[in-house]
Amino acid sequence: MSKLTRSMIFLRAFMAVLVAGLLAGRAPAQSDDEGDWARAQAVSTPDAYFTYLLRNPRGAYVEDALEELRARGALNSGGPADLSVIRLY
Repeated sequence: MSKLTRSMIFLRAFMAVLVAGLLAGRAPAQSDDEGDWARAQAVSTPDAYFTYLLRNPRGAYVEDALEELRARGALNSGGPADLSVIRLY
C-alpha cells in the first residue's frame, strides 16, 4: 500500500470522526472506547480501525487495532508503526 493511499485512508477516517462528532454535538475526544471498538470490529476495515485509533489514541484496544491493521497490510510491515501523527489529544 503506497504512502499516498495510507494518507488518504487516514484523512477519510479523520474527516468521518470529525463530522460524526460535530453532528453528535460532542468532540471526538469524548468517544466511548468500548462502543468505538465494537463498531470497528463490526465493520472490520482499515478505515474502521484507523477511526478507532483517531478517537481513542490511548484506548484499551490500541494494540488490537494496530494488529488488525498490520494483518490487513494497512501499516508498513518493515518496522514499528509511527502513529504519533494521530495523537490529537
